[in-house]
Amino acid sequence: MGRFHRLVPGLLLVVLVACTSIPYRPAPTTPSPTVATTDRLIVLGDDGNLRSMAPDGTNVVPLTTDAGSDVQIDQPVASPDGTDLAWVEVRSGQPSVVVADRSGRRLQTVAMGIVPFFMQWDPTSTNIAYLGNAGQGLGMGVIEHAATAPTDVAIGAGSPFYLSWSPDGRELLVHVGTTQLGVADLNQKLRRIHVRPGRFQAPIWLADGRTVYDRVLGDQQELVVADGAATHVLETFSGSVAFDASPDGSRIAYRIDGSGARDGVYVQAVDAGTRTLVTHVGAPAFFWSPTGDHLLLLTVKGTGASRVVRWKVWSDGQLVTNDPYQPSQTFGAQYLPFFDQYAQAFTPWAPDGSAFAFAGVIDGTAGIYVQPVDGGAPTRVSDGEFVLWSPPERPTSAN
Repeated sequence: MGRFHRLVPGLLLVVLVACTSIPYRPAPTTPSPTVATTDRLIVLGDDGNLRSMAPDGTNVVPLTTDAGSDVQIDQPVASPDGTDLAWVEVRSGQPSVVVADRSGRRLQTVAMGIVPFFMQWDPTSTNIAYLGNAGQGLGMGVIEHAATAPTDVAIGAGSPFYLSWSPDGRELLVHVGTTQLGVADLNQKLRRIHVRPGRFQAPIWLADGRTVYDRVLGDQQELVVADGAATHVLETFSGSVAFDASPDGSRIAYRIDGSGARDGVYVQAVDAGTRTLVTHVGAPAFFWSPTGDHLLLLTVKGTGASRVVRWKVWSDGQLVTNDPYQPSQTFGAQYLPFFDQYAQAFTPWAPDGSAFAFAGVIDGTAGIYVQPVDGGAPTRVSDGEFVLWSPPERPTSAN
């Protein structure tokens, strides 16, 4: 991964805070409005600031207000339980991770030694894993108890570097360099998985505890589901593979590249069954809906001036094609090349699977659009370069 760059357990992250003569400008304090517990869009606007809004573009809540030449805001992520948000701030060269509640009230500001370019909450909404450039490679760490009592723990370094959280948020499945696959805990211990990793980027740790990765077998690649020492082969192929699992872990969508006529996106049940071809058209990214019954694909056909980019929605053999558009520069450059990693950190989907949101240009008009899943007309709800869909806040169970 160009931005995601062999795991060295216990290696401290390199401090990369920039020296600068620009005076440090603390974040402004803003009132904390009452925000509904329903789902929200989190938008990185054209002015570089973050804001939260209802899916129709109303009830806008500013999360940051002072982005500029000395304040950069990036990498927003929402906790899986819908309670908290986190993003990266660099103020006068000093990086930090901000954790806020859904109303925008800042809970924690965690000073960082590197500038994270990827963050992911664990499934319990407790810890945040991050990656950032460190020396000649990448540094990886975890902010434990991010919203309550944050501790920045260095885990390791290497290049490239991909990860997936365990269901309990205590370990990470890591794919580092071209030869290492293993499980790292928060005490900087690495347990190697003794296979030769194949040509893929991000592994997946399923909600039921099984893991998904690609391994080399002779001159072929095998996409496998592993349960301890037992493995089940989903597909054998040549070339490379990228994959994403449905939220319930029952199905895998995967794209094979470099196999000639076999190239394309397929869907297959994790336990058994025949693969289903979704499309042979180039699909640089795809995302399962939260309900697991639809697969959203970004497809590209043609090159140069004749290139056509569309969102398509697949569901059990039916493919709905939406109008052409041009992805935003931020989404196209930062997210698309590493979609299989980012697909584990955020979703463009509404929680009920009825719509999805994206940033780009349609008929010459740039902005944030919400697209109904049935192929109806998209609605522009805001300006912006990036958007994610934050889930509704889960009710706290009474003791």
